[in-house]
Amino acid sequence: MWRARARWLRPAEWAVLVFTCFSLAWVFVHRGWSGVLALDPVWDVRGRRIFIALVIVATAALAIDFLRQRERLPARWRQRMRAALVLCVIPLPLALWVVAAEPMWGRWQDGAAEDKLHFVSMAVLRVAGVSSPLLAAWLFVARDMRRRGTLAPRELGQAAFRALASNFREWFPLLLLLPAYSSMAGVIGQPARDFDGAMQVFDAWLWGGTQPVVALQRIISTALSEWCAFSYAFYAVQYPLSLAAVLALGGRLALREAVTGLSLGLAVTYISYVLIPVKGPALSLSFEVPLDLYFVAEVKEMLMDRGRITWDCFPSFHTAGSLLMLWACFRHARGVFWASLPMVLTIPFACVYLRYHYVADVLAGIALFALVAWVTPRLLRGDRAAAEVVASPTR
Repeated sequence: MWRARARWLRPAEWAVLVFTCFSLAWVFVHRGWSGVLALDPVWDVRGRRIFIALVIVATAALAIDFLRQRERLPARWRQRMRAALVLCVIPLPLALWVVAAEPMWGRWQDGAAEDKLHFVSMAVLRVAGVSSPLLAAWLFVARDMRRRGTLAPRELGQAAFRALASNFREWFPLLLLLPAYSSMAGVIGQPARDFDGAMQVFDAWLWGGTQPVVALQRIISTALSEWCAFSYAFYAVQYPLSLAAVLALGGRLALREAVTGLSLGLAVTYISYVLIPVKGPALSLSFEVPLDLYFVAEVKEMLMDRGRITWDCFPSFHTAGSLLMLWACFRHARGVFWASLPMVLTIPFACVYLRYHYVADVLAGIALFALVAWVTPRLLRGDRAAAEVVASPTR
């Protein structure tokens, strides 16, 4: 029975289960039931935004699949489907956004630059978040009609239910693990000790007695700071960009591979945050030279710094996660790989230059990436073999 359950659960789902059990057990042992009940919910504002982003990703992949079809809509349905697209998908989200965003308009005049940028991004996210489900429904119906040559409501409903259930299972690990970052502050609590001293000793040993993050003050410049901040913030954009490309160009198994790698990496990283809490150089060391950030500071603040927890340095998942997504794109979406390469190659250096991480954190992130990239295809070998059997012609 145990082996059957192990086969039924996918590796990414095992990662979610292990992480959840470890977190709850850790909090219960150290703070009892009151600590468990006091944990922040995973599905907070951050979780809802991640959900919207993943819905947009799935809709984009569905649109690419729709555009690839060579069949045309049945002639008698073309005009109706065009009218549905115009009347339902365009005005409704705009109207809903205007109603929902009305209280936000008052903060525009007096808001700082990062607040205005946050306002614009939230406006775009709201419109896209409302539009995407409607557009996805239209695309799904139109794609099914192209394949069948007619509208078959019963078969369409069954196919829609199967698609929703299947897609939810594919995305579920990331829907839980990505927003779980916010709740890790409650899981970690106030550690009895931190490991910043150990990281500083390792970095000094590696760098001949000096702290590399301090030594980098000699090369600080506005241009370098701007590029590092841009590359560091690109990490947030890399998730939807990479996952959409992998799903659209590589298919369902390629997406499962990317989600599995990210889920394994996130689970290991979160557990490490608990066992090896590290604040990072910015909170532990003193610096004489400030970082000059003029143009990208607001973007980095909005995408990366808001909602940050304290003990989130070892290993650097900024390094591991960006490399895992780059690896997935190399395997399944080569164009996005080349487009992302300059920023991703800069991220390990930027983590140290911007004083978020020690060199030890970055090296641990690279090691985690290498381990996950090696083990993930082996864990999914059975899924690929089953897909090949289904795809092969019956003899």
